[in-house]
Amino acid sequence: MGIQHRIDGNIVELIISGQLSIDDLLAGFCLMLDDEHLPSQALVLINVTASEVIPPIEVIERIASILSAGRKKLGRRLAILVAQTVRYGRARQLGMMLEFAGIVSQPFYDRKTAVEWLRSEQA
Repeated sequence: MGIQHRIDGNIVELIISGQLSIDDLLAGFCLMLDDEHLPSQALVLINVTASEVIPPIEVIERIASILSAGRKKLGRRLAILVAQTVRYGRARQLGMMLEFAGIVSQPFYDRKTAVEWLRSEQA
């Protein structure tokens, strides 16, 4: 449980699961962006399907700030894999905040569809 990331080609999946503190959540995003193996123009898939925490809007703003600051390392698309409607709404809020950094974000209920959408950026 917690937060971890794994790299598969140019897709980086950030997996958030169980209960974790806000500090641990934010640190996980920073660790992903600081990973020396992070591919250039990484496409990010944030997987919150096993998360037990619904972050308040202030935390979503901080996540958006972290991702925006790392924009040069990221591709233009970011997918968020959710399992609940409330998380879908939070993902949409994050997406609106990321637009200012030139990142298009979209929530998905299905992993395969999310990955296909991320990869379609390269087409």
